[in-house]
Amino acid sequence: MDATNLVELQDKANSLKDDALETISKLAETVYALCEIVDTLNEPVVEDVVPVDSVDVQVDSVRFVEPSQVVELHERGERVTSGIESRQYVQDLEIREEGDGMTLRGYAAVFNSPSQPLPFIERIEPGAFRASLQSRNDVKLLWNHDTGTVLGSTRSGTLRLSEDNHGLLIEANLPDTNAGRDLATLIKRGDVNAFSFGFRIPANGDEWPTPNERILKRVNIHEVSVVAFPAYTATEGTASVRSVTELADKIHRLAEIRGVSAEELTDALLALESGDELTERQ
Repeated sequence: MDATNLVELQDKANSLKDDALETISKLAETVYALCEIVDTLNEPVVEDVVPVDSVDVQVDSVRFVEPSQVVELHERGERVTSGIESRQYVQDLEIREEGDGMTLRGYAAVFNSPSQPLPFIERIEPGAFRASLQSRNDVKLLWNHDTGTVLGSTRSGTLRLSEDNHGLLIEANLPDTNAGRDLATLIKRGDVNAFSFGFRIPANGDEWPTPNERILKRVNIHEVSVVAFPAYTATEGTASVRSVTELADKIHRLAEIRGVSAEELTDALLALESGDELTERQ
């Protein structure tokens, strides 16, 4: 390379250097100006940005749609598009102590089992959870639907959901936290024995054979909770629920039995309590 070419290259390099310095200087001036603008701004107030009274918010919990609202929407030819539904199932939950901690096991839903006491009879069709389980949605295990108390998640593998011939099986590795240890103790003592799951039904995901009967054919799971006070119960582990009419009928027949001795009356009352049929004395 001759001296002339070398000089030209040096001139170009110096020119590029000068351009870069000028650009950096302009950027610095812009940043400085922006800083001055920010310093003059007042601290933002949440109410000024989003009025609290215009937003329907339920803090640290899941928003639910009541079964009565489901009926009203169905009668108008509509379906639930906002919020989620929930169903609760009472049964004996299982706690196992393993090498890596405590494992919770039980069914959150049972197929073809009529829910009660809803404003309608509802059954979940086998396979209803299949599509939801195959998705990559992260499902959380909560305590009493409280989003502030997470006990496991499908994303981390600490919550495992699966379908079998019986229903929706839940297995979870409880955390070594106060909430996890307290829950294990409550379940072992029998104080808590119910699962609840929040869900949404996609379009054409349910059928109403009659106005009072609903079949869930496809269920998208939102979250699963261990609950202390289930609002609706069904499936094994539940005490038989007698309607007021059934109970009144048995009491009426008991009153019609004449000449009942103390022993026979005791037997009749025990039969009434256990749900057996009452018979007249021969």
